[in-house]
Formats: sequence, structure tokens, C-alpha cells
Amino acid sequence: LQLEESARRAREAKALDILSSNAAAVSDLRAFYSLIHNQIRNVIGNYSFVIALYDENTNSINVPYLYEEGHLSTLEAFPLGEGLTSLLIHTREPLMIVSDTARQVVAMGAKISGKPPRSWLGVPLLARGRAIGALIIQDMDKENSFNEADLHFAAETANQVANAIYTVT
Repeated sequence: LQLEESARRAREAKALDILSSNAAAVSDLRAFYSLIHNQIRNVIGNYSFVIALYDENTNSINVPYLYEEGHLSTLEAFPLGEGLTSLLIHTREPLMIVSDTARQVVAMGAKISGKPPRSWLGVPLLARGRAIGALIIQDMDKENSFNEADLHFAAETANQVANAIYTVT
């Protein structure tokens, strides 16, 4: 177990180092999003992954990077509303739901569109004191896919990349 933990810490440190060195000079956001996803995948595993960006001017969220079931796509902008992504932007706090997701989301007053994930982890992207979006990882099939270490790493990742994304967008 100790060996597993130190191997994970080494993967986390390497991932954060890669992101930090690339965040300094982002010119191609699409490539940067892919790099973020790869680092998340190297540490947490291969799950659905979303980068959502919040536009204060239009009060809307768009999804320039959506990876699910092995496919990469985007989502058109939608109004800030009552979903979990909007909740992250409102609260500016990380959130993890790993069991009885549908019931817990309803209990929080949020709404799910489409099939609810069995495990959900999201962290806000905060830049210059403002929520500019979120990183979201979800397992559509299994509960308890994520733990506190995953949440902490996702939050660290968001800290590394938020200013770079903010500067380029």
C-alpha cells in the first residue's frame, strides 16, 4: 500500500510539473486541454472528462472539451443553471459524489440532464478571484470510483491550469 501511495505521489508530481511548465506558454488551447486530460488520466484513470468554461458576459457555460466513451466532442453554450457544473461555478468549491448520485444531486437542489453518472468529481477553475469554469471527471457505470486523493489532485490540477486558460480565452 505504501508503495502504491508513493508511486501515485510520483505520478501526481510529474503530472503537475508537466502542466506547470506547459501552462507558462499556451498557444493552442485544444492541445492544452488534451494535455490536461492526459495528466488526469495518468493519475486518476480513464473516465469521462469535461472542461467547462463560464462566460460571465453571457452568463453561460460552454464545453470546448468533452471526452466520453472514447470519443472527443464539444457542447454548445448553455445558460448557467441548476446543474452540477453551475453549482461548482456558484460555490467555487470542489465537489465529489460517489454513491447514490441521482438522489444526492436532487438533495442538493441540482438537476441532471441525461443519464446520471454513478461517480462524479468536479473542481472549479478559479482565476483572478473568479470562477472561469470547471474540470469534471465522471464514471457513468460504477460507484466509488474516486476518493479524496483524486479530489485533491483534480483541485491541484485546476490551480495549475486556470490562469493559463483564462489568459488565452
